[in-house]
Amino acid sequence: MAYQYNKSNSQSSSDKAVEAFAAMIISRLEEVKASEWKKGWIGGNGYQGMPQNMNGRTYSGTNSLFLFMHTAMNNYAAPIYLTFLQKEKEGLRLNKGAKAMPVVYWDWNIKDAEGKKVSLTDYRSMSKEEREHCEARPFLRSFRVYNIDQTNMKEVNKEKYDKLVAQFQSPKVADTQGMYKNAALDRMFEHQEWLCKIHCDKPSAGAFFNPTHDFIVIPQKEQFKIGKTESDIYKDGMEYYSTALHEMTHSTGTAERLNRNMEGRYGDPKYAKEELVAELSAAMVGNTMGFDKRITDNSAAYIDGWLHTLREEPRFIMSVMADVNKASNLILEKIDEQKLALGEKPILNNKQEEKQLEQVPTESIIPKWNIMETDRAYTDKDVKAYTERLHEAASKLTSHITDARILEDENGYRFLFKNNDKMSELNQKDIPATLQTWLSNVSTEKETLRNNGYPSILHKGENVDLIASLVYADINSQHIDRSNSEKSSITAGIYKQPAGNYVVRASVDGQELEPKPIDNKTAVTYLKIDDNSQKDKMLSDIVKKHYGEELSMPRVSQHVSQGLKI
Repeated sequence: MAYQYNKSNSQSSSDKAVEAFAAMIISRLEEVKASEWKKGWIGGNGYQGMPQNMNGRTYSGTNSLFLFMHTAMNNYAAPIYLTFLQKEKEGLRLNKGAKAMPVVYWDWNIKDAEGKKVSLTDYRSMSKEEREHCEARPFLRSFRVYNIDQTNMKEVNKEKYDKLVAQFQSPKVADTQGMYKNAALDRMFEHQEWLCKIHCDKPSAGAFFNPTHDFIVIPQKEQFKIGKTESDIYKDGMEYYSTALHEMTHSTGTAERLNRNMEGRYGDPKYAKEELVAELSAAMVGNTMGFDKRITDNSAAYIDGWLHTLREEPRFIMSVMADVNKASNLILEKIDEQKLALGEKPILNNKQEEKQLEQVPTESIIPKWNIMETDRAYTDKDVKAYTERLHEAASKLTSHITDARILEDENGYRFLFKNNDKMSELNQKDIPATLQTWLSNVSTEKETLRNNGYPSILHKGENVDLIASLVYADINSQHIDRSNSEKSSITAGIYKQPAGNYVVRASVDGQELEPKPIDNKTAVTYLKIDDNSQKDKMLSDIVKKHYGEELSMPRVSQHVSQGLKI
């Protein structure tokens, strides 16, 4: 039976979300304990990628873990979610009895020296001195989402449903012993490209991270082969990588890295939180790679303590998840570096958090190469002169991209790079012809790869980083220009609840806000209005009244659903 807290009507939606998260962890721990550690942390078989919404935007770390768990616990096909209004837009219907899953995000409450509220936009535009006179406090918000399997999408739009689900299917790849094989982690271990040395080529009695000398020891992979059946042997390979991810998480907590409190040692209650961070980080990273991590024998000793703490203080899970987010993102970024080197698609993507990195002019940042507009053949001197102009243009940027890669194969090439700790990807068509020509005439560091038998070339080095910085800044400047000319879109509607009362729902640029109750008289008056302009005006007034400073009101589009039961 799932663990439940005693809920109070006075609780905020974010408090209820936190309690729901803690209850999910408690229920899972109890199930795993009852199974004698045979069940994994999340359940299911893992998914290839991170939970996402209908637009392909991935959810943050905290939400990702619990959406993974929600998907597995309910045997849904894929971790793809949508809000109530997105469901309406898609023309879908919720299945009978469908219950929403909470998703949380951090917002800011900002006040100036006189106690007046300051918008986040205005706060960001302030100077450092002006900000020092403001009080900025983060607080948690939540909204509700539904898995696509909680709707009738599979029946009414099977083609789209199948296409979405196919993105998360994980191919079965085994080594010569029949154990699960992960090429990205194998390459990382072989090339020693983790944050510290990983010893995994000699027999060992156990796995551990040595913080004093900064190295990890993992038993050889064949030591994990204990299964009797083909299926169990395949899963034994997953345990090898799960164990590695657990110790890699510990290694991220040192003072020079993420600086977590790692006091105590195995068995010490002070170390219990660090052990939970390592378990959940390894579980989340493993799940994005297609396998479900089981709780280690060492971690099992902490389960009763975790259960007690979570029951007494549910918000403990948010403290844990803050560390899990940082550790898992760091691990995924390093794994993505290996995937890029192998010519594979990275796990993280630049849709997770859209950040405008530089406020740049709207005209093109990339200088023209006049020689391209003539019939004259260009010389080495021309290339050198244009190189100097590119460096001059790059010197004016406020941030620069490093460790960029170009993967060239029979289909052209892809530009892969990291910016502000987020992985991004550009296609060949995104690179101006001028820069493509220039790149073909300058040197790059090259490495020949083979992916599924097909050869490809990996380019890297200073010239590749230079192009990545310029192209990304140029694309970003065009995005800012468009953003400044467009106002945020607010969608709203009045909906009837099963009990007969009404609520107003609103979303800003696709992010749904918490529904607000409205009186029946106002709702009925609104629904009876025939004139659309009057209806728009009344809906805007209702949204302003009930959401206030939670949003600005550039424009409101109607979403009318009279008598709809939710």
